[in-house]
Amino acid sequence: RRHWIGTMLNNCENLTWATIDEKECSSPKKGINSCSVGLLSSIGVIGSAFMEFGDSQVICAVCGPKLSSISANTTSTGQFSADGGILECDVKFAPFMRSEASDDLLVEKSLSRAMGDALRPSVRLSLYPKSVFSISCIVLKSSDSDLAALVNCGSLALCDASLEVLDIVTANSISSSDQPRNNASSEEFVATFSCMVSTGLVCHSDVKGRMGAFQLLNCAEFCKNSCVQIREKMATTLRNKLIAK
Repeated sequence: RRHWIGTMLNNCENLTWATIDEKECSSPKKGINSCSVGLLSSIGVIGSAFMEFGDSQVICAVCGPKLSSISANTTSTGQFSADGGILECDVKFAPFMRSEASDDLLVEKSLSRAMGDALRPSVRLSLYPKSVFSISCIVLKSSDSDLAALVNCGSLALCDASLEVLDIVTANSISSSDQPRNNASSEEFVATFSCMVSTGLVCHSDVKGRMGAFQLLNCAEFCKNSCVQIREKMATTLRNKLIAK
């Protein structure tokens, strides 16, 4: 465990992306306020993490592996693996966050699917044939950064569980509410981009609302650049746990 995590973390040293003028993208960077791993020790939990990202607070627990009883590589939630194991994500709002008048169930399903789509490309599921891993997440405090917080926290929990991954997945989000009033767009939007920094690739994007093409490209590049710093903080958290052992 120490070997592969240490190798993966060392690969992030001195990584840079071409920067753009931050004035071109008027949204400020959201970042990790606090994060920790290995908080839960319940039976069946093999990895866990907590994260406060922007104004969102989430906690994730990885459970498994359990034997898949599905012959095809498709689950009841529509999540799949090309071959090998299956990764499922289940997001729920904390009871005190719920409201009878809100569409919490639809939002939970949307977040669960988007989180799974963002994390699945990084996990080497082919090494775990006929196995099902599940990430159970609880949103303790909600904002327009929920998806980014869930992706970052879920990726930390997967590393804490010692699952083989290609890279730590990092995410950042930008919304119309982040922009200064004099630059604010009349259209409301929330854009979240998930990246694997070591490859320089965006592995998932989620855009709600309407954005211009130039604005979308600038926000995507801005999120990619900020994910380098977010990854460094996540890697430091994992290093500190290994050192503590």
